[in-house]
Amino acid sequence: MAEPLDSSNEGVGVRFPVDSASSQTCNPIKVNDNPWVYVTEELIGCWTSFIGQDNAEVHILKLNFDTLDSAFFSLEMNNTKPMNLILTSPGTYVALHNLHPDVKLYVKNDSTISLHTNGKHDIVYKRDFPSEDEELVKWASQEFGGVTSFTTIRNLKAVTSTGTKGTKPGSSNCHTEK
Repeated sequence: MAEPLDSSNEGVGVRFPVDSASSQTCNPIKVNDNPWVYVTEELIGCWTSFIGQDNAEVHILKLNFDTLDSAFFSLEMNNTKPMNLILTSPGTYVALHNLHPDVKLYVKNDSTISLHTNGKHDIVYKRDFPSEDEELVKWASQEFGGVTSFTTIRNLKAVTSTGTKGTKPGSSNCHTEK
């Protein structure tokens, strides 16, 4: 799904893979020249080969922020394959998004993530889904037929999609693990 990048700075950003993902691209790598992209620790998640019958990947991002100073992030997904993106978080955050028409963004009915668009497409769906990790994966599997990835991210700054397939060869079953 996504390629977390590591820096000694605080915060997290995620970049979707540039090439077809024939190998796992979720390993943190050191980046010193990009102020947008940071990872400080590896958190719970999973990554699979699932692509739905509608050719859409299903990605879950569980967001955690350490302080209110980090409570703003952006989603740049205007160059991507079809995707169902589920955002979940226990806190109150603000996000600016620019979504391709084939990206469907899902948040909980009672979500405190405030979503604003800077693009033409404001494709945000509210659903009643569980907060607990395994239950959320189960819900998404029932709703969409499977889950491509589940990623827990601390202090997200930006997510950018490069428009390539982000699956991992092998199992299509998502089991959250550290």
